[in-house]
Amino acid sequence: MTHSMATRRAMIAGLVAIVGIGACSDPLEVHIVGTVTDASVNNAAAANALRIGALGSINAMTVAGTGNFDRGWVDAGLLADEWKTAGAQQQYGEMDIRTVPNTNVNLQALFANHSRARTRATEAIAALLKYQPSPAWGVGQMYIVLGLAEMQLAEYFCNGTPLSGQVNGVVAYGQPMTNAAVFAIANAHLDTALTYLTATDATTLQHFRLAKLLKARVLLDLGGQGAAAAALVADIPTSFSYQITFSLATGDNGIWAANTSLKAASVGDSVDAVGRVANAIPFASANDPRVRTAGSSIAPSSQGFGSDGGTPLVVTTMWGRSDAVNLASGLDARLIEAEAALQANNLSGMTTILNALRAAPPALTPTYTPAAMGALAVPATQAAATTLFFREKAFWTFGRGQRLGDMRRMIRQYNRTADQVFPTGTFFKGGTYGGDVNFDVSSVELNNPNFKACIDRAA
Repeated sequence: MTHSMATRRAMIAGLVAIVGIGACSDPLEVHIVGTVTDASVNNAAAANALRIGALGSINAMTVAGTGNFDRGWVDAGLLADEWKTAGAQQQYGEMDIRTVPNTNVNLQALFANHSRARTRATEAIAALLKYQPSPAWGVGQMYIVLGLAEMQLAEYFCNGTPLSGQVNGVVAYGQPMTNAAVFAIANAHLDTALTYLTATDATTLQHFRLAKLLKARVLLDLGGQGAAAAALVADIPTSFSYQITFSLATGDNGIWAANTSLKAASVGDSVDAVGRVANAIPFASANDPRVRTAGSSIAPSSQGFGSDGGTPLVVTTMWGRSDAVNLASGLDARLIEAEAALQANNLSGMTTILNALRAAPPALTPTYTPAAMGALAVPATQAAATTLFFREKAFWTFGRGQRLGDMRRMIRQYNRTADQVFPTGTFFKGGTYGGDVNFDVSSVELNNPNFKACIDRAA
């Protein structure tokens, strides 16, 4: 089965995935075991089953993929600087060294998971509008899934990414699209989500805030819209969180699985066995309270070695096996406001926002709130402020899928070069870091007659 063919009736041809997502009540939550077929999608319960399956696709795109290693946020963090490969698995090594062939099976799963999410959400929208249009937040939620999938596709993949789908059960092969065009589609879908999220109940409000946060991120991705992004999130409290949850039924926290359990990925660092890693944030060794860790990147490590038997292991103790992860939070809103100040060259305003977060840190997980930190000085130049902002954001958002997109934006919008942003130099397992700043489109997409190759691999 090709990837594009895999988008065909992806939800209704297989077992419905059940997942608990969101720190909110869901009065429509239905646990369904079995297969949903075309013929059975003719009532409200079946439409809701499609919604639940599409909602479950968020896990596969973020921190709990379907295979042993296909966890989207970990993959993106490996290509960035959040994680280092610590296992024998070739796929993680290719991502870490930044030379990722389009045949890498993790890359293929990453692309397929996003495509499935879009297909499932589209099917669910049609069914909900026909059989269960009320409460309206259910349809809005599905447009959020579409916007999230498209935003991450554009943040993670090259220019030239096709958005394939289906029409009346037949695969509709997408044309190659620039990242900007995919972001624009994500933005439109999030706008549509907001039109279904106008009620005042707690569940609707939870999704309304999530949609605004994701839309604000897309505006930053598009560039030149910092002020609009900040205005959009101004009323979101810092205490807000929309969480991806885990259990024995829905699967393990994928960050814990890849790092602590499988020992396949170690927390990233600016030093390793061969010396300093240029540009890398010292997540493992900075002793920063926002990234709580155990172990050392230089042997001996209290955590021993990764599953490869030779890489000193550093684990983050922020998340356990079933601990929730924030898909979005009020912290993100404050960071969006800080970046808007940076773009306006309001360096004191940016620093004030960052210092407020450091003085009264928000909870980063349901069970962990970092200790307060000292105040930062106002940078002397916008270039220095840019470096400071993205370093602060890297610590605040560690592990949550934002770092790769931010590194690309530092190149695309803030006039940095790839060699000033991404890890460079000697790779600790041999060779040198490559030049990838995004993922190629999966080789399986070559079955799409409209797609030949990326338009370019630029940030």
